[in-house]
Formats: sequence, C-alpha cells, structure tokens
Amino acid sequence: MDVDAEAKQRVLLEVLALHPPAAAPTATAPVPEGDMRFCTLARRRIRDATDPEAIAYEEWFSQNLVSRKSGPYGWRFSGDALEVRIHQYPDRLDLVGRLGLDIDRLEHGKSQRAGRGWEGSMVNVLATGYAWATLDVTQECNTSLAVRSHGGAWTAPVRKAGAAVCEPEVNAAFYDMLRAFGADV
Repeated sequence: MDVDAEAKQRVLLEVLALHPPAAAPTATAPVPEGDMRFCTLARRRIRDATDPEAIAYEEWFSQNLVSRKSGPYGWRFSGDALEVRIHQYPDRLDLVGRLGLDIDRLEHGKSQRAGRGWEGSMVNVLATGYAWATLDVTQECNTSLAVRSHGGAWTAPVRKAGAAVCEPEVNAAFYDMLRAFGADV
C-alpha cells in the first residue's frame, strides 16, 4: 500500500522556550524610518504528477521585498533560550541539509523532555535566541534566474521580448540593520 507523504500527520518543526521568560525584551536596534529594501533567493520545485519521486520543474528565483516600520517599537531581542527542533523523517524533505544548518545535537526517537519527541524520526536541535520587529512587508517583484525540467540542464528562463526584469535590490537601510546586529558588511 502506498501512502502519500503529504497525507501523513506529523511534526516537522518545533520552536520551544526552554525556561519561563526571564525578563522583558529589550530594544537592540531601531527600525529604519524609510523603506528597507532586501532580496531573498528561493527555489520552487514541482513534482511530476505521474512519478511523485521525480521533479517535473525547478526554478531559482529572486524576490524583492520592501519593509516599512509599522509601530512605535524598534527591533526587540529576548535573551531567553529557545530550541528549534527540526524532525527529519525517512523521506525526501531534508531541511537541515538543504539549508546547510549547523546543529547543536541530534536526537533519535523520544526526547527526554515529555511530549517533545516522536517515534521514528531523527530530531536536529539548534539552540538559539530571537529578535523581532513589527514590519509591513510587501513584495515588489520576482525574477526567474534559472529553470530546468525533469532533471535536465539548468537554463536561462524564456522571457517575452521587451519583458521587464527586476534586478535583486538592497539599500543602505538593509546594511544598517545588518550592522546593528553585529554583521561585518
């Protein structure tokens, strides 16, 4: 009997606070007053309808986003310890490998913490903290960078003559935010 992987009910990702909150979050950096432009890179994969193990279409694309401050607060940081737990099942979705994440430890089967483990899965554990801000983010445009079908060679996407292509964009406000969090840019 074949069971569709999407029909399985299971936990894939958990974010857990390890202890009760120790203190109120503190502001670490202001949110820029104007627009902050940034770009993400993503991959789209569409499975073959006749063979779910095969990929019918893949595309790498860039997505330009514009962020605006939405509220009186800046970036807030919590010193509370969190665990991000990524469950890895014996199927084709390997988030840790695909994203190149460094994990703190690997657990198998039931976690020692009650209610936090699932039989039959490897659990990749990352210790982390978190920061957040209230932002209004809009998508400006997507640009297809490379495509392929059925595992063939990557090629440039076909575009209509004269079609506008938006280039990946960031601005000074984006670099200011990175520096505020300690990045050397």
